[in-house]
Amino acid sequence: MSTILINGISTPLGAAVGEALGARPAVRLLGVASHLPALPYGQAELLTAQLSGQQLCTLLRAEAVDTVVHLDVIGDDHSPASRETAVRRNVLGTMEVLGACAAAGVRRVVVRSHALVYGAQPGNPALIEEHWPVAHDGISGIIRDYAEVDSFVSEFAHRQPEMLLLTLRCAPLSSGTFARYVRQPTPRTVFGFDPRVQLLALADAVSAFVAAVEAQQGGVYNIAADPLTLSQAIRLAGHQPLPVPEPLFGLSSFLGGPWTLGDFPFDRGFLKYSCVVDTTRARSALGWQPTVASADALALASDGAGPGDELARAEMALNAFLQKKSGLKIQDSEG
Repeated sequence: MSTILINGISTPLGAAVGEALGARPAVRLLGVASHLPALPYGQAELLTAQLSGQQLCTLLRAEAVDTVVHLDVIGDDHSPASRETAVRRNVLGTMEVLGACAAAGVRRVVVRSHALVYGAQPGNPALIEEHWPVAHDGISGIIRDYAEVDSFVSEFAHRQPEMLLLTLRCAPLSSGTFARYVRQPTPRTVFGFDPRVQLLALADAVSAFVAAVEAQQGGVYNIAADPLTLSQAIRLAGHQPLPVPEPLFGLSSFLGGPWTLGDFPFDRGFLKYSCVVDTTRARSALGWQPTVASADALALASDGAGPGDELARAEMALNAFLQKKSGLKIQDSEG
């Protein structure tokens, strides 16, 4: 019998992972959250509290927890109350969780990170592998939090070789903040740029964490679906991009109104340059692969569209599908 604790089970991803893990045989599931989950979370025993590191350590020892899935990160699913709140919860909170796990002798810890921690730079490779360095410049907000967490986890893993640590660098969820950005009536983009982006359906994110709970190999894993362009993503969401000359971005932020990015948490560089990850390692080592393409994830998650929007999304989805198949044929012929 394995005892698994999900820290952050009140998040949409945490609740979905709870449902998936709770349905598995020989698994006893605990869930910790600062508030009651709004979504079904399976058969987990729920503790509603914001635990300190020492309190979490006490719980882990008392319940003989062998695996912790850390998903208590704010800012990607919804905007935090302040940057101070986000840093305290995301960065310092993760440090406390890992310290508690080490003190309690937890054997396996799975941490959620973000595929955009590599940063958006013109020199990025077409597909970024896990050995590519985490960015230190050109990122801020939630992505900087993820980058700091990611770096800390890597250092912590070297100091705790007896613990199996897995970091899943997940692309933006198709139901998260990035998706809300592309669903604005006229999402603004940088004139002259159309970077490739990746999304991740919630079900595929869940299957990645389930696979990580059973993995025999630690380390970092990129988790994402196939890429599409930013303009394709916006049109698949039923809207038209609004290209804006880059010098006007600062002015538009000052003026507010329809020019603002809303709660889009990423830096402007991600509207210019691609940050597309390679998922080969996750496929081979975890046995994971996405079942929903980025284009399909957006189209399925969109709602309230009229017939014209539906036709446009269908056309974009078809084009994205055919482009993907064409790319596979080219790779096959080269091989």
